[in-house]
Amino acid sequence: MTSPLILITGVTGFIGSHTALAALRSNYRLRITIRREHQSQMLQRTFGNFEEQVEFVVIPDLEIPGCFDAALRDVTYVLHLASPMAGREGSLIDPTRKGTLSVLESAMKTSSIQKVVIMQSVASFLPLENLKGDFTVTESNNIDFSIDSFQIDQHDGIVRYHAAKLAAYQATLDFINTRNPRYDVVTLHPTYVFGRSLLQNSAAEISGSNALLFSALMTGNESSSIYWGQYLGVHISDVVDAQMAVLHKEIPSGSAFLLSGKPRPWEDVYDFVTKEYPELDIKLLPKSWTNWSLDVRKAENELGLNFHSMEDQVKEVIDQQLTFQGDCV
Repeated sequence: MTSPLILITGVTGFIGSHTALAALRSNYRLRITIRREHQSQMLQRTFGNFEEQVEFVVIPDLEIPGCFDAALRDVTYVLHLASPMAGREGSLIDPTRKGTLSVLESAMKTSSIQKVVIMQSVASFLPLENLKGDFTVTESNNIDFSIDSFQIDQHDGIVRYHAAKLAAYQATLDFINTRNPRYDVVTLHPTYVFGRSLLQNSAAEISGSNALLFSALMTGNESSSIYWGQYLGVHISDVVDAQMAVLHKEIPSGSAFLLSGKPRPWEDVYDFVTKEYPELDIKLLPKSWTNWSLDVRKAENELGLNFHSMEDQVKEVIDQQLTFQGDCV
């Protein structure tokens, strides 16, 4: 019997590469979208042992309506992970929202689609205003989704990223409510995702959330580390396991899952790193100004997740970086 075919976006990224590998190991066939032809060469090296299960399709611009129509032929599941990064110049709201709706609209035209899983963010459950003190984050947080795009575009990258995630999630909810798709739509909402990278080949290539964390540790740069005032992280394997569980289980359409390890004060991170790595000149500022709790019981109960600790997350990032740095000595 032929295994199900998954269309997956964002595989050239940290989360996407891990997700693709897990799906291949679970014997799924993958149709991987890439923006440029040469990207297939890097991914072929990463997934070389599974070449018979992988095919590539070039879609230069994910925002164009209908761009996924041909790519979705015979596909059973969609894993949509592609998203503009916080460091991108200009507005992030329209590209993020349009890319999400493009996938959902094309899936409406494809009878084989059973489920679309969209990688969102914890930011989808947080209002844009600065939250200090105590706050509980859940999937049912009542959030004001109204956004002044012009005003948002004047802010830095992380605020624009936050607004884009709010807008994309609202667009997804509106799509489900107004279009009533025959396939299921599930959204996943991780905090910062940390862990070993499959794509990094040198210390200089550290990127994304791993780079933010390592920069915070080694430079004390607050803007890269404590936007929400405390350590909020989830291990990459937990995010991958969540996606595989959504594919394997009967999950009601419209379900959303918050993914995170236990929030920790930055003082705990500082204490752990200085004790575990006394040779490192850690410059992290051991201070926090929020005390949030994250209710992840839904993901634990329905997806069977047991989230990794802060220590597991941080150690994996540092160990990989030190290994690369040691190779250069």
